[in-house]
Amino acid sequence: MSSSFPLFNLPSEVVLHVIKSMDCFEYITFSFLSERAKSVVKSMNLKALGSTATVAESITLKMSVGHTYVVLEFTKGNQQFPDKFTMRYLLEDPFTEYIVEEHSFKEWMEHCKSIFNYAGFLDITLAKGFQLFDLNEISTIIGSIRNVTISPGVGDTEVEVILKHFPTKPLWFKFGIFEMGAFEALLHPHRILIQNIDNLCIEEVDPQVSLDDLLMANSKDLTTTINMTTKEVNRFIKHWQRGSNPRMECLKIGLLNNEVINKEVILKGVNYAEAPINQVRHFKTISWGQMKVNGGVDFYRNDGTMATIEIDVYEDDTWLTMYVWYPHCVGNAE
Repeated sequence: MSSSFPLFNLPSEVVLHVIKSMDCFEYITFSFLSERAKSVVKSMNLKALGSTATVAESITLKMSVGHTYVVLEFTKGNQQFPDKFTMRYLLEDPFTEYIVEEHSFKEWMEHCKSIFNYAGFLDITLAKGFQLFDLNEISTIIGSIRNVTISPGVGDTEVEVILKHFPTKPLWFKFGIFEMGAFEALLHPHRILIQNIDNLCIEEVDPQVSLDDLLMANSKDLTTTINMTTKEVNRFIKHWQRGSNPRMECLKIGLLNNEVINKEVILKGVNYAEAPINQVRHFKTISWGQMKVNGGVDFYRNDGTMATIEIDVYEDDTWLTMYVWYPHCVGNAE
């Protein structure tokens, strides 16, 4: 025998106390009951933080709500109800799974954004199978997105589609563990490098990026690994001094070859000055926020623009970072 519980006949503070004992999935389902129920959940001022979205053969949203890490997975409906999405709610600790089939993705998202006060998504990842969805519709529904990540398995044609929808967003190409990386698999990688992508990160073990490719790169912030010799680094610096890569503000490259780094070779023929190691400057980047530059080597382009190079040698790899000191890139001590 079951009986209904007249929750809303109780005083408001008691109702709120009861609601606070629920988990996130119960917040969602309860808030769909009525506008009053939705209003009560909204009054809790829940906030979804660190939200990310992955679009593949299904759409997966991940976020932190309070002390709870929540995963929502949305799958397209059947042929009879193609606009209705199945939502799987996954709670990691303890593992819990609920499945609901009632609403369109737009209805789900508008409702969740309302009760969880979304501040936007940190990242949207496009993986193999994302073509099942209307990317324009999905990006509009999801709303504010900071970064776009492309997973292995997405081909040239699909990348072009992604760039049309997110032409200026920071773009990350993921490496592949058991398959070719997203950038490595492209037939025409130079088409990506010449785009006006403000922040481009090629997260690969061995991307097919050459010195010539680097010289045509048109990003403001570029992070990648590259099989360059110290002599080629020297050539790149001299090309930059003569006017190549005019948009570049911050370049981070991991040098893949096992050559011993020789600063004299890198800077041969370059008029430079070494900054004291205890001199700390602050540089504003698009991708990494404000960074501290400790010492480094300063040199100038023919138009008078100054750049600084830092070389960090680790046990297994060497990273070279080049900062171009445009006025808007100069930071202040916090």
